[in-house]
Amino acid sequence: MFQEAIGLIFNPLFLGVTLVGNLVVVIAALLFFHFEQGINPAVHSLFDAFYWAITTVTTVGYGDILPLSIGGRLAAMGLMILGTGLFLAYIAMFSNIFIKLELAEIEREVRRIESPDATPPTAEQQ
Repeated sequence: MFQEAIGLIFNPLFLGVTLVGNLVVVIAALLFFHFEQGINPAVHSLFDAFYWAITTVTTVGYGDILPLSIGGRLAAMGLMILGTGLFLAYIAMFSNIFIKLELAEIEREVRRIESPDATPPTAEQQ
């Protein structure tokens, strides 16, 4: 099972979701900085914008930096939706590993039962 989980890291879908997710976080941070710089007293540097984007996409949202402009709020809404979507996508990918492992086990058991030289299951197998 560990090998399958590690193999997921090299799965093109996993890599694509991760790359797109990170790219959107960077773009949202840059947009947030653009819209909030000068009007938001909590945004002093690009680091503040990246900090805000990471806390927002992970749905932590400490509340120490809040968007004041409409552009900043739109970026926040997009990141909140993206964060939830990324979380669900990762859960689905990991769940897929467990489902495949379970199906492989069921298929092995069916083949064993259907084989002509099948022996009745022992008490441990039941």
